[in-house]
Amino acid sequence: MNELEEYKQMGFDSDQMRQISWGMAAGLDVSIYANLQYNCEQMEQLRKGLEDGLDVSVYANPEYSWEQMDEIRKGLEDGLDVSVYANPEYNWEQMNEIRKGLEGGLDVSAYANPEYSWMRMAEIRRGLEDGTECVKRKEERAEERHEPERRYMENEKVPPIKAKPVTEDLIDLLEVLTPSDITRLYFTVVGILQARGYKLIN
Repeated sequence: MNELEEYKQMGFDSDQMRQISWGMAAGLDVSIYANLQYNCEQMEQLRKGLEDGLDVSVYANPEYSWEQMDEIRKGLEDGLDVSVYANPEYNWEQMNEIRKGLEGGLDVSAYANPEYSWMRMAEIRRGLEDGTECVKRKEERAEERHEPERRYMENEKVPPIKAKPVTEDLIDLLEVLTPSDITRLYFTVVGILQARGYKLIN
């Protein structure tokens, strides 16, 4: 009994046997993927990786779907650090977004998180590509929060109140307020301070 017949006797279906046969014809070590835990599509991804001389051990794991294997294989072909996303916790769409970021030379740590949906990852990736990442957007929101106060002081020539540094907790609270909310809050605080005899100083 030849080697191919031995594999057939192990219970592989016709599609799986086709991948094994093609691998043997190409002189590949088919024992790497001749495993009943792999379906024919997973076998194909491993076979293609072996044909290209890739280290398929990175994704030779039945836990990966063939689509996940494909994303890892493409990353290996491009010389990317696939360890960033070679994790069964990522679905293939998430892997695709991380791979695209690595191809673009982006800091994918900003969104390489299995808890982010692939759509959220895509949004952050495009933001990084456009130079409008989250940090920049947070700075812009901070400027918007202070805009009513700035306009009031410019128009009324009112010197600002000296205050202690704003805590992160307060910043988070202010982020949910609208500009009109902040304006009303500002005037309320100023009124209370003046009623209690406090003077606004430089």
